[in-house]
Amino acid sequence: MEFWSVSMELATLTGNIQNIKKNKDLQVSHLLFADDMLVFCRANKRSFQGINYLLESLANNTGLNINRKKSKVFFSRGCSNKTKLCSIVEMSRGSLPVKYLGLPLSINYPKAKNFFPLIDKIRYTIEGWITHSLSFAGRLELIKSVLFSTTAYWYSVYKFPQSTIQSLEAIFANFLWKGKFHAINWKEVCRPKFEGGFGLRKLEDLCRAVALKMIWRMLNNSTLWTKWMTARYIKGQSLWDAPVNILDSGTWKHLTSLKSTALSCIRKAIGNGETTTLWFDPWIQEGRIIDILHNFDPHLSGTENWSVSHIIHNSQWQFSLSGLIPLKQSILNIQISGHEDYWFWLHNPKGKFSFASAWNHVRTVYPKFDLFNVVWFPCFAPKMACCLLKSLLNRLATRDRLFRFGIILTEDCVLCSGRKESIDHLFFQCPFSAYIWKLCKLKLHTDDMTIHDLKTEAIETQNKFKVKDKTYILARLVLSTAVWHIWQERNRRIFHEQRMHKVMVFRRLYEDINVLIRTCHWKSGNSVFRRLYEDINVLIRTCHWKSGNIEFPADSLPPHATSGCSRESFASVVDRQVIGPTPQFDKSRSEEFYRLIRDGGRRLLHQLITDATFTEDSISTQALEKPGYLFGDHVEDPAKLILDDEHWLNNDEGLLLYIPSIPRQHSLTHLEM
Repeated sequence: MEFWSVSMELATLTGNIQNIKKNKDLQVSHLLFADDMLVFCRANKRSFQGINYLLESLANNTGLNINRKKSKVFFSRGCSNKTKLCSIVEMSRGSLPVKYLGLPLSINYPKAKNFFPLIDKIRYTIEGWITHSLSFAGRLELIKSVLFSTTAYWYSVYKFPQSTIQSLEAIFANFLWKGKFHAINWKEVCRPKFEGGFGLRKLEDLCRAVALKMIWRMLNNSTLWTKWMTARYIKGQSLWDAPVNILDSGTWKHLTSLKSTALSCIRKAIGNGETTTLWFDPWIQEGRIIDILHNFDPHLSGTENWSVSHIIHNSQWQFSLSGLIPLKQSILNIQISGHEDYWFWLHNPKGKFSFASAWNHVRTVYPKFDLFNVVWFPCFAPKMACCLLKSLLNRLATRDRLFRFGIILTEDCVLCSGRKESIDHLFFQCPFSAYIWKLCKLKLHTDDMTIHDLKTEAIETQNKFKVKDKTYILARLVLSTAVWHIWQERNRRIFHEQRMHKVMVFRRLYEDINVLIRTCHWKSGNSVFRRLYEDINVLIRTCHWKSGNIEFPADSLPPHATSGCSRESFASVVDRQVIGPTPQFDKSRSEEFYRLIRDGGRRLLHQLITDATFTEDSISTQALEKPGYLFGDHVEDPAKLILDDEHWLNNDEGLLLYIPSIPRQHSLTHLEM
């Protein structure tokens, strides 16, 4: 389209096509975007004939023909001979508003009704997601990455009316909470994570941050848009003093309403002072001199057009004006570099504008959330972190809260059918949860403290982080993972009428922790975290899983759990009992050897822990009764086997199964014959 641009420029210079503006600074003949083109001209016969000639010349020289049936001609108010002019270019007449590049294009600034297509698009997008089973964290991420990106294209051009903001945020909130009871207000959801929110941003704050970005562009860039705005509204004045009229563009009105906010973020760095006005630009730390010295009128002294270079002599400050004496110290603190002046963004150490710093400046600041680093950390799982945060804020839909709101008729805990279900009872005081926390404490090798509430446990975990304890990363993982799995088991029993034994819940908890710690990506070069990561891996591999008086029923195990075990024998050793292959297998044949270990001992213990079914009693103890099940055919098994805190089967890295060291005097005392 270079041919068209050059031809249009020559046609406007020769007068064959007359521009819509007489001001040379406001002459825009055409705009190009991909395969779309906007052409601007006066509504007269000469200009339309000139455009028709250029279109034919474009087709003859480049082979590019426009589709005149799809093209439209738009007239402003007061134009005459519209039908005759349209016939010259062989195009139909269009009417505003119209949609161009996905945005409404009209004579007036868009109103709330012009944003209905955006609202409908958001609704249609959400309707396609409702059929999927999404977690709270999944819906939160979709709002942040998809829905906010869709609206960003609109609010980067137009300021949203307040009614549009309310409609969009209501749709976002209903989708986040599935249209049900909103446990947390949307304003609290839109707080930063370190202030107790979920990291979303309010649309009103985003619109204001975009306005600051536009002001920054007008001061620094020389694009077509900035040149137009400068010539149309500033007209050689200072941006900070440019007036606003009732007939001005809605964009300009929006920018002028945020001038005071921009003045607190932007300063002019002095190089030689030639491009900085002495009175009207913010070049000292306090701001603009005209706003500080209220009693001084530069028009009376004839210095209203002075630049800062008038008070600089030989790279030194010269106070020739007595009115500047009160600000002498502030001016002397400014270093004169001798280079060109430039604008400086105060909220960035490098002086460059950033959207995040602009948003952080215009938003409402809330008190810091003390337990921020307990919820959000490098290897957190989003769904677990969201659940933990709602728990710490006491916003989970526990039965005591639902009963208080009149939604349900009972507030008994579903895990123990005892006391009422509150946050502290559900996660710590309930026998079901207390058992899981006991196993977590034993696994971490920490002090077996009795914790009665969630906040105290979070503070204890945070104290580990402050002293950089070896297990502080694992401690935070255990806290968020345990809260998540206990909450999931509670919901499973209420909504799906399914029950999972506490050992199974703990086993899933352990597997999730293992996956999270192994998939976490630490920053490159961070040797401290790397050593902690290696220590945690060693801890996971070497620590013994312990149990408190659990008995497993042999008849409830699936057939594949016992395959390959009937011919195994134990060799007594002082510190452990090692399972070795029976003589009928050739040791040189590694395939049979590993099959024996895999299908025999290793698979036996794995299925013993994970696939066994349990009765629905509170003690959860059952007898293991099967002759020759554990010790092979040569030794008869006891009628009952109890695995307690001192006796727990484990596996090592040598593909062998062993029983941790047991004192000889206690080796058979727990085996009841």
